[in-house]
Formats: sequence, structure tokens, C-alpha cells
Amino acid sequence: MIRNRLSIKENQEEDTIRISDLLPVSVYMTDFSYRNYPTVRWHWHEDFQLCIITKGKIRFQTAGKSYFVSKGNGFFINSRSAHFVEPVEPDSAYYCVDFLPSLIAVEDNQALYQAVIAPFLSGNLPPAFLFDASHPAGVRLTRTVRRIVNISEGEHFDGWELLLHGEILSAWPDILKLARCSVMPDTPGNSTSNERLTKTMEFLHAHFSEKLTLSEIAASIGLCPEECERFFKRMTGMTIFQYLLEYRITKSREFLADPSLAIAEIAQNTGFSSQSYFTSCFKKIVGCTPNKYRKQ
Repeated sequence: MIRNRLSIKENQEEDTIRISDLLPVSVYMTDFSYRNYPTVRWHWHEDFQLCIITKGKIRFQTAGKSYFVSKGNGFFINSRSAHFVEPVEPDSAYYCVDFLPSLIAVEDNQALYQAVIAPFLSGNLPPAFLFDASHPAGVRLTRTVRRIVNISEGEHFDGWELLLHGEILSAWPDILKLARCSVMPDTPGNSTSNERLTKTMEFLHAHFSEKLTLSEIAASIGLCPEECERFFKRMTGMTIFQYLLEYRITKSREFLADPSLAIAEIAQNTGFSSQSYFTSCFKKIVGCTPNKYRKQ
């Protein structure tokens, strides 16, 4: 099982690590008690994702909607849905099981694929939903995730992947049932909004070291500046430049791990106009100066 590891490609897609060469499945532990892992920043993946909270309480957000999940409860994230996760309580932690849609059904089997996979990929089902002990399907999904974690951590004898594959297949009817129960009409987290949001973030990530204007950002997704600002705030709960500032600070934390880089150089490389402004923003968001952070 991989702990506290998120690698994101230039297009914001997660670069996943599989637990076996024979199976498109990843099993992760995210533990926010680690100082250097304060959030899971915005990203997406082709995989479906099934999670349970093991400690504390977290907030995760998809395009236009926030969800709060406490210990013992879980959540599902649809394929290609952009999302962000942060702790509500500082020592929160959760397990994730990620797997490709092809693990459930392949397109060659048209009837089965259309019945159990296509509704998710077409945008007809929600980008995410919660599950807990209030529904028998939620209880079963929670137990399934724990069994998958145990299998992934146990002895890897010949054919162990079949046990894991079987657990995921057996969980799919419950996932399909809960997803259909969670459908709400006219939600802002539809596939068009999700695609527009990921394109906006992709542009910001590609140009975070530059001086950006709202007009430039808006033009990258074909909106006027005013509508672009409203859209981004509606989808994420923050303004574009709040998001850009936090992303720049996140990147600066990565650069601070390299002792050969001077603070002034890091400030310049992450789009800040001066070292003093960088230090001020860093202290406000992280709680200490870049120099103190580097020495911890």
C-alpha cells in the first residue's frame, strides 16, 4: 500500500502506482498527520475511487459541491471527476482503492458495459456520493474496502489478484445502486462543468510561475473574465487568484526541499513579485516563514 503519495501529470491526471502488473488497481493511505502532506490537491484520474475514513474527519470537493465525511464512513468518486481533499480534523486519514472501469466490464461486451459502466462515464450519474452505516449497501462497501486493504497488505501468493478482483466486482452492484440513489437534477457538478474546471486548473498549473491576468485565464477556456471568475468560485468555493496563490505555495514547499535553491530563487520560480511578498504569503498560509519551514 502506498502512503501519502500524489503525483500529477501536466494535465492534472494522477500518475497512479499499481499494486500488481496483472491488475489495474491502486491502494493508498492518505494520512494528514504528516506535516508535509496538508491536502490532496485538485486532480482527476481515469479510475473509479472507493474510500473510507479511518481517523478524524475530511472534506472533499468535486466541481460545485463539498462533502464532509467522518471516521467509519466512505465516499466514491467517479472516473475523470476533478476533486480536492483536506482534513477538517488535523490527524485525519483515509484509505483509497482506485481501479479502471475496464476491471468491471470492457466495451467489447456491449450489453454489460452499457448497463453497468456507461451511465458513470456518460455523466448521467453523480461525480461522487457518500456511503455509511445507514444503508446496508454502505456497510458492505466499507467492509469491502477493508478486505481489499488487508489483501493488498497480506501474503502475495499465486493468484492473490483474483481475490482482490473478486472483491471489487462484488462491490459494483452496491456502487451502482447508491450512485443512482444519489442523482440530483441540475447539479453544478455535471460533466461539462467538470471538464471546464479541469481545463482552467490545467492552464493555471502550466503558467503558475508567470504573471497572469484574469483575461488570459478566461480566454483559455473561452469565457469572458466575469463569467470565468463566477464559474470558478461556484465550482471550488474560492476565487481563481486564491487558488493560484495556494498552488504557488504548494509548489514552493516542494522547492524548499532542495537546499541548493535560495529563497529568492524559489519566490521567483513560483510567480511571486518579490521575496518579501513570498515570505508574507507563505507565513499566512503555512504558519511559519519559508526559512523556518525548511529547517523543520
